[in-house]
Amino acid sequence: EDLIPVVRLHEHYTIASELTELDKGILVIVASGAKTVCLFADEIIGHHQTVIKGIPKYIGSAKGISGCTILGDGQVSLILDVGEIISVAEEKGEQQTA
Repeated sequence: EDLIPVVRLHEHYTIASELTELDKGILVIVASGAKTVCLFADEIIGHHQTVIKGIPKYIGSAKGISGCTILGDGQVSLILDVGEIISVAEEKGEQQTA
C-alpha cells in the first residue's frame, strides 16, 4: 500500500543502459534501517554465497561499494552498500517514486 522510491543504478553510477523503462528491467526491494527503496537494474546475473573482502587500499573509496569477492571463474564481483546508495541517492535527489 506504500509507494517505494526507485534508484536507477545506471544513473547512480553514470553508466549507459539500454533499459530505462521500469517495466523492462528488474526492481529489487532493499532496506537499510527504516529506509526502503527499489534498485532498478538491467539484470541479475546470478546468486552466489561468497566471502566478502574489503576493497583494496590502492583502489581507494568507492561510493556505494562495501567490498568485493572473487568468483569461481576468477572474476571480481563488487558488493553494493545499500545504505550508502540510499544516502547518496537522497542527497542527489536520484530517487523517483514509481
